[in-house]
Amino acid sequence: MVGEPSRSILHLDLRDVTLVGHSMGTLQVVRYLTLRDAGRVARVALVGSPPAPGPVPRPGRGIPGAPSPRTAGHETSGGSDR
Repeated sequence: MVGEPSRSILHLDLRDVTLVGHSMGTLQVVRYLTLRDAGRVARVALVGSPPAPGPVPRPGRGIPGAPSPRTAGHETSGGSDR
């Protein structure tokens, strides 16, 4: 997918391009910027982008390593919070 916009941009010798990606297309825009000639891109709009890969918060569990909402900003007394 990334090759198609790249070929068009190069063939038409476009400069100061604005790339717009929606939903899964946002990943293609980011991929284009990292793998192709980002010097031709002036602006980027990422609309309705999917979540970034990584830890997924789950109800009641939070993100691993992040402070619990129940204890964030408060000292614990050393007891279990369960």
